[in-house]
Amino acid sequence: MIDTGRPPVHAAAPRCRTEPAVKIDLKELREGPNPVAFDVNADEAHTWFREVDGLYRGQGEPLHADLSLQRLDDIILVRGSLAGPYGYTCARCLAERSEDLDLDVTWTLMPHDKMLDEQTSPDEEFELTTDDLDVSFFDSDEIDLGALMRELVLLELDPIPHCEVDACEADGYLTAHSQAEPDEGERLDPRWAPLAALKQKLASSAEDADDASE
Repeated sequence: MIDTGRPPVHAAAPRCRTEPAVKIDLKELREGPNPVAFDVNADEAHTWFREVDGLYRGQGEPLHADLSLQRLDDIILVRGSLAGPYGYTCARCLAERSEDLDLDVTWTLMPHDKMLDEQTSPDEEFELTTDDLDVSFFDSDEIDLGALMRELVLLELDPIPHCEVDACEADGYLTAHSQAEPDEGERLDPRWAPLAALKQKLASSAEDADDASE
């Protein structure tokens, strides 16, 4: 967690802040939905995007999170959205692209000790389901929503950024690529030439046999 030294942000009412760490004191959560809104400043957002092997970048604008937290016993449900622009270079056509990030947030937070209670023995296999993929664990009375949003962004981004095929076609990439594609004879490795000749000879023999039978 990133500690900014600021007091924790309590989710008693809607609020909007611009900072990388947004601390929520779980003891302050009211019954029912607790709305929380905040911005991830442009520099921090750019840092998040660059973490994916330097393939993505921020666009000089913040990311906006609009969330609602609800406590069910020891479990915290986080619902909402995270949105904002980002840029990348298409790995296919090398064009500079920009997109709008628009992610649904459906996160479940559980205390670590609850996870341990569900494992009946140390030797028992623990199999993850699809519902477990959006589960995080906490071990204190405070959670950092900024850290959760960073994790969400990193999980969303493709390790090989590329634009839609139609966009690549518009840039003439696919047409030029298909024109530059060598024919089968040019692609053939010379070491396979004897096998290719044998294959062609067998095919010709089969055709001659079919003609003779007719």
